Amino acid sequence: MKLYHGKWKYVRRYYKGNQIALINWALSLKPGDYFSSCAGHNRQVKSTRPHWSNDGRFRYGRTNKHWFIWSVEIIDTLNGFHKCDGSGCAMPAESNETIMNNYREWIELPHFSERMDRIAKAIKSGKSILNEHGELLTEFQ
Repeated sequence: MKLYHGKWKYVRRYYKGNQIALINWALSLKPGDYFSSCAGHNRQVKSTRPHWSNDGRFRYGRTNKHWFIWSVEIIDTLNGFHKCDGSGCAMPAESNETIMNNYREWIELPHFSERMDRIAKAIKSGKSILNEHGELLTEFQ
């Protein structure tokens, strides 16, 4: 899918760093694929939708005709909303080892939720909190 309508020379200034690569990756996701969410573990894709934007400027009394995909909205199987725009809310899926290492670091920090207490207790006892795809098991969600 083309990332823009109009002239690329006007649109390219809105993309920063690896944002184009991330948006292309998110556009390639299909229902059933997995991605790493801002919740700290992988989630399964239910649907995706590109978010078109325009800089909103007027020139000589006419509207701007240059539109571009600013982000991709991803809905997971638990109906969670994630936005892939380069900010880190939706990234390519991580391995179980990486996710577990992150949780081991997080349980050392002060936490005030019953859910994190259950996760910390399970990790310290050696119990797995993830399934084979890197999603949290239902008892920890």
